[in-house]
Amino acid sequence: VALYSSGGYSASVDAASDALGRRAGACLVARSERPSCGHETAMATPSEELAGLLRRRAPATEAPATPAAPVAERRTCTSVSVRLGGSGAAAAGHEFHVQWGRSGLLSALEDWTTVEGVVRGPVATVTGLSPATEYVVRVRAHNDVGDSAWSPASAPIATLAESGDVPAPPVPPPPTHVKATAHTLTVRYGYRDGTKGVHPTTAFVLQAAAAGGLGLLGYSWQSCNNGVPMVGGSYVLRGLPHGTPFAFRVKATNDGGESEWSEAAVPTAPTTTTTGSAAAAAGKAVTTFTTLPIAVPAAPPAPVFNNTTKSGTVTVAIAAPAAAATPSSSGASGGAGGGGGSSSGSGPPDAKPLTYFVEYGTTSLLAGWKAANGGKAVEVGAAGGRVTVSGLDVGSEYVFRVYAASEAGASPWSATSEPIVCGEGPAAAAAKK
Repeated sequence: VALYSSGGYSASVDAASDALGRRAGACLVARSERPSCGHETAMATPSEELAGLLRRRAPATEAPATPAAPVAERRTCTSVSVRLGGSGAAAAGHEFHVQWGRSGLLSALEDWTTVEGVVRGPVATVTGLSPATEYVVRVRAHNDVGDSAWSPASAPIATLAESGDVPAPPVPPPPTHVKATAHTLTVRYGYRDGTKGVHPTTAFVLQAAAAGGLGLLGYSWQSCNNGVPMVGGSYVLRGLPHGTPFAFRVKATNDGGESEWSEAAVPTAPTTTTTGSAAAAAGKAVTTFTTLPIAVPAAPPAPVFNNTTKSGTVTVAIAAPAAAATPSSSGASGGAGGGGGSSSGSGPPDAKPLTYFVEYGTTSLLAGWKAANGGKAVEVGAAGGRVTVSGLDVGSEYVFRVYAASEAGASPWSATSEPIVCGEGPAAAAAKK
């Protein structure tokens, strides 16, 4: 018993000593008491212990070799346990000094704390640590000759959160479509039951990708909210091109780790709704995860004579744009929105207003068309608009035309206006008609 407690015995067993251990009687080992050092020890079989008693290792002649980096065994909120220096060093009967430090910059600056005393077992436990914090551990072997060099630091070992061992969150369901405009998409993400998952700190990372024209590598995912995890609910993705399909995916994260990405929620073909309001029953096409399209405007009506003066100016009126139907922007519950119109005539409410450009020329058009208003767009509101061209030849006939432009493109030119004689009063112009 005294020899066992002093340590320094070989754990190797050959055939002869193993047989001797079986014959010599395990009662000697049964009477021995195992050391009580507060650390885990390797539990040998009776034959191994007896073989160790019979084969004492020779005294050390040189300092021990540098141990291998410790390996994490267990962790709690305030402690970590590591296996020391590899099985060879532990078996050789070395004692160990243990140091620990915070992972990262502090360990790089050699800011280490030494554990009091020595460790003789193969496992050491460091206590008094902070919850949810990463630490590293290193060891140095010691024998009668001296000390080894310090081992490499262990891989970072994170203590558990105060709530205990938090499992990684489950994979959330794919995001769902809520609303679309020409330049925004609103999606709902998170767990369907409205909770935050398996731990109060669960958050979500949402990603989007343009779904049209996939390359060889598939979707090119981009993180929403600059990649910062969000608590769940609805998210509005802004500044998107109109009429473009997008795919979405989400993953959950908490103190226990991250889930896998959800299945990608991808755009679907337009569906026809047949339930709900009278407008929905009429059949509104809804495409989820696709921004609403903006149409190329139709050709506007021809400009209309408004006024002329003998000083060489002509003013023509531009008709107000016709109200344009706004495509449905809802698809979350199968219903269809829409209806209504826009004074701009450009479609969805967030589409930019139509712009109008006017040209004029003489009836002979030998000189070609010239841009009115200095080539700038003419402001046309709900009540229409006007443009005045000056510097014309009094007594000459002029014609005008206009086109409208949206974000999607330009309309064809309007029909040419009725000829207008510069400087001829409204009554004379009316008489010609």
